[in-house]
Amino acid sequence: MVGAQDGGLISSGFDTYSSMINSSPDSTANPTSVYRMGGKSGRKDYNESLLIGKVGFNLTPQWKLTGAAGSLMVDNGTDSDSSLVLDLEASYQVNKAVRVWGTAGYIESNKVATLTGNPLVDSKPINGTAFDNENVTAGSVNMQVKF
Repeated sequence: MVGAQDGGLISSGFDTYSSMINSSPDSTANPTSVYRMGGKSGRKDYNESLLIGKVGFNLTPQWKLTGAAGSLMVDNGTDSDSSLVLDLEASYQVNKAVRVWGTAGYIESNKVATLTGNPLVDSKPINGTAFDNENVTAGSVNMQVKF
């Protein structure tokens, strides 16, 4: 569980277990990060919490499947809402230096929260929030090469 009270900051080293939720004020930790927890500049009564669990399973020495599920709760002092958060990652270790993986993430619509985790996502509120009537999904295909 991670949370921010009165719009506070969250340590950038905390892993939210979701490719869609970023807790780092310094960088977009993932290309599919669309929601950033914390950093609301001390906004009184703006509270966020994320209760999430993650489990991984090695199918073979090369293949790994990881899933996470949880709930994002946001309270702005006058209204509150919670959203289901789901994440799935499949990875393949080609050799010692090369790994490829794909992610798929989901955040249920939320009438209080706004999408602010990625500069590539339009975060201008529509009717008070950015995703009050729409669920948000994102996915990515990635490759890592270690030299």
